[in-house]
Amino acid sequence: MRLYTVIKNELRDFKFEDLRYILFTDIEDLNEHKKILSIRNHPVIRANMYNDKEILFEEHLKFLESLNYSTDKLYWAVYDKDSLIGAVNITEINFEHSRCKLGIYSDPTLKGYGKKLIRCLKYIVFDKFGFDVLRLEVLESNHKAIEFYEKNNFKFEGKLRNYIKRKDFFINVLIYSITKEEYLNEKFE
Repeated sequence: MRLYTVIKNELRDFKFEDLRYILFTDIEDLNEHKKILSIRNHPVIRANMYNDKEILFEEHLKFLESLNYSTDKLYWAVYDKDSLIGAVNITEINFEHSRCKLGIYSDPTLKGYGKKLIRCLKYIVFDKFGFDVLRLEVLESNHKAIEFYEKNNFKFEGKLRNYIKRKDFFINVLIYSITKEEYLNEKFE
């Protein structure tokens, strides 16, 4: 718990590869939260999330409040200069097993940020937390994201069959991961 708090405090507001990362819980301006929510609620983003429903602002505020008491997840808004480009997170933070899960989304009208965002998440997980595994789950129907993760050295681990229900059909979820050893190898290539 102490290590989580130390790292969280270190990563409240930081820069990585010219982008600025600010913890959701440290953003006081409600208009900024409305911008974050508008990206999350964009139809392209929603379609590729477990929860594809539009999230109400009141629900977002309750989620923010819950983050104040959480010790297993961190969410950052990401800015290029003063422009919000998206959000990244790590969840299921587990010190005992040295692992966590990533989440990432960016404004679908912008291009060219994905590699920077994924490199930052790897930096947080492997260099700051010192974890051994970074895992992700992606809808099998999200071919663009799957290609992106594979290009960024994530390895396919398995499939959760019929994991997400949409109206009258199910979607499989694929599990990918990268280990610290694989991260270090790519870092020095």
